[in-house]
Amino acid sequence: MNKNTHVYCTDCMYGKKLIQAIINETDIPKQCKNCYPYNPEDSMKYEDRPNFNRKVE
Repeated sequence: MNKNTHVYCTDCMYGKKLIQAIINETDIPKQCKNCYPYNPEDSMKYEDRPNFNRKVE
């Protein structure tokens, strides 16, 4: 994926776990820690969310 492509945590396969952790006020999933998970509904460049993995539906 191009490093300048904008991605959303909500489109990531780990997004559901991240949202649940935020709602439940528990620890951020380990897959999200290097990905700037603090604003999951806003897009950021892929280079800022290197663990992004588009979920397959």
